[in-house]
Amino acid sequence: MDQDKQGIDIHTIIIEAKNGNFDAFRQIVLQYSNAMLSVAFSIIGDFHEAQDATQEAFMKCYRRLHTLDDPSKLSSWLYAIVYRTSLDFVKRKTNLALRRCDFPLY
Repeated sequence: MDQDKQGIDIHTIIIEAKNGNFDAFRQIVLQYSNAMLSVAFSIIGDFHEAQDATQEAFMKCYRRLHTLDDPSKLSSWLYAIVYRTSLDFVKRKTNLALRRCDFPLY
């Protein structure tokens, strides 16, 4: 059985978060935020943008928590969300840079 640092069963926390307990979701954020930030930073390379990507990933997680069928897969589920969200940040940054250069130079 997975337990966080305080000995609380992560499965119970997930169930409570799914039922709308915001404090339970806050515990998930506190437990996984450093790992998710690390993943985001490794992809984006900018600390502040990695923080933004991590926050966006947690918002996606909150909205889609009901789709998590197996609580034991939480960490890999979160990893996938922050990984894809970070890639989206890189794409947006690249697209913005390309648009800025999308004018004729005479």
